[in-house]
Amino acid sequence: MKLTYTQGRKSLPVGKRVKSERSKNVTNCATALLDTTGVVEMGDTRNPGAALVFSAGAWAALRVGVAA
Repeated sequence: MKLTYTQGRKSLPVGKRVKSERSKNVTNCATALLDTTGVVEMGDTRNPGAALVFSAGAWAALRVGVAA
């Protein structure tokens, strides 16, 4: 799986599975994928499928809550 590192970004790039820059040398860590509809899929590097899915509305609410 090709991963794109967040490089300090505060938003996810569309259509690319990413993991935190702090996890660069870790082999099993959380990843996120933002699709074109705004849905965010969370998984990990060993099992790249979606283990947790946030709807666009839920993800937006989470982002607003974290920023507050």
